Amino acid sequence: MGDFARVSGSLLLVSWCAGSIAWASGAGLPSRQAERTPASSLTQKARPAKPAPPNALALSFSTTSTSLRQTGINPVSASLLTAKLDYRRQFQKSRWSLGLNTFLTLLPVSSNLPAGASLRFLGVNGRLGYRLTDAASPWSVETAFGLYYQTTLVSGSSFGYQHLTGPQLLLRVARIFRTAGAAPSLLGGYAKYAMMSEGFRLARMTNHEMAAGLSWAGKIAQLPLSFSLDYATLEFGDGVDTISVRSFSVGAGYRWSF
Repeated sequence: MGDFARVSGSLLLVSWCAGSIAWASGAGLPSRQAERTPASSLTQKARPAKPAPPNALALSFSTTSTSLRQTGINPVSASLLTAKLDYRRQFQKSRWSLGLNTFLTLLPVSSNLPAGASLRFLGVNGRLGYRLTDAASPWSVETAFGLYYQTTLVSGSSFGYQHLTGPQLLLRVARIFRTAGAAPSLLGGYAKYAMMSEGFRLARMTNHEMAAGLSWAGKIAQLPLSFSLDYATLEFGDGVDTISVRSFSVGAGYRWSF
């Protein structure tokens, strides 16, 4: 009887151990491997793409070839060194953007002006833009409207124009290029029309500036650089005096995103 009890107890113990092992590895509590699976699968889930910085600041320098014709003076031609500072903010989860820029002639490289005379330009732009295409598209089409200010800074002579202001309308088209293992680059162009008046009087259609340009922005040797070509014409008259300006610029710049 004692032997039978010991054998029965042993069989019960073996059966209980086998059941416990089967329960732990299968239908019962998860094994350590099973416990690790949810955590590892969580880490393998795709993370949302990091949004692009909303702010961009660019400083560029360009050589500008300018010709100016004005009633009563000899035609002026000059080659100028121009600096431009451009700021852009793309509002998050929105199609709207804000753009501000200013440009200034730093110094004349050459001109046909008499000794002691110089010609420089100063301008300020403010624009509110609206993107017509979807943010996920490689193409970007944007319209913008805003205000424009420009004046000439002349020394040693009396010509040019003073404090021209007015509304402006701009169309910008760009294409972003993405290559595996390389930073994206952007190729774009724009066209602008601005009505102009002297001071804050009502602008007339015949007094205007039209401009167009092409630009490329990307990274070269890990440096965020940009290159641009711009052409602009300005026509202004008050019935007595008329001014016509043509300019062509080639520029390069450095860009910060934050």
